[in-house]
Amino acid sequence: MNAVRMIIIANPDCLLGNINELCELFISHASHESKDIRATTAECIGKMFPLAPQDLVTFYDDGMGGSTLTRTTFAQSVRFIGTKVAFPDAPMLHIVTDSLIAQRKEKDPELRRASLEGLATIISGNLSTSLDQIGDIEEFALECALADQSLIEVKDLGPFKIKEDHGLPMSKAAFNLLDILYTNSETVDRSRFVEVLISGLVDPAEDKIILCLTLLVKISNRTCTNVLLKMDSLVTAFEAIFKSNMRLVGK
Repeated sequence: MNAVRMIIIANPDCLLGNINELCELFISHASHESKDIRATTAECIGKMFPLAPQDLVTFYDDGMGGSTLTRTTFAQSVRFIGTKVAFPDAPMLHIVTDSLIAQRKEKDPELRRASLEGLATIISGNLSTSLDQIGDIEEFALECALADQSLIEVKDLGPFKIKEDHGLPMSKAAFNLLDILYTNSETVDRSRFVEVLISGLVDPAEDKIILCLTLLVKISNRTCTNVLLKMDSLVTAFEAIFKSNMRLVGK
């Protein structure tokens, strides 16, 4: 796969006569046990897509109907298409977007994260063509932004225990998508967005708290009313942060 990747980077046009063979190669490696091979496969699919979208869109739709690993690889590939690539027509774009939105019903956090990242790429470059799907995309992102307790694993390390949130990358991808929607669309439910951000302030993951604070500042600078209306909840969240870090301040 690395050899194919290098050819795609250096001279992709020479592969256009072998699209069917490439599709079979991509499908066979999309569910490989090696995460690195799957990542390389996703990059190859994404970088080939703009060169032959008519040929690859049906193949992409088939891939998104495969196993969980295969769907994750194909969802990851959208990120490599790039935000500056415009899809030739709306129906073709909707095939890809609908297949990503459909992963909302799945529980695998990696598959959902990859789907959210793919949707962020599409929205960044093709917002006007995706307007009729914004509502479904927003609901997907809002749902994944909140912490899922079933994905938090408590590890016993002997003298102490730690919590590992396997859903954290998915949650961060959801916040990134919501940020893109908020920045580029006027139809986003800003009140719910603020509510989700405030909920993220009480998350044990510091990088998630920082992300939520950054987005709250961004919203405050643009439409402060949405934040002011949630001031009681915001103050309560800040109090929780201060109490949990009080011992650090004392030191």
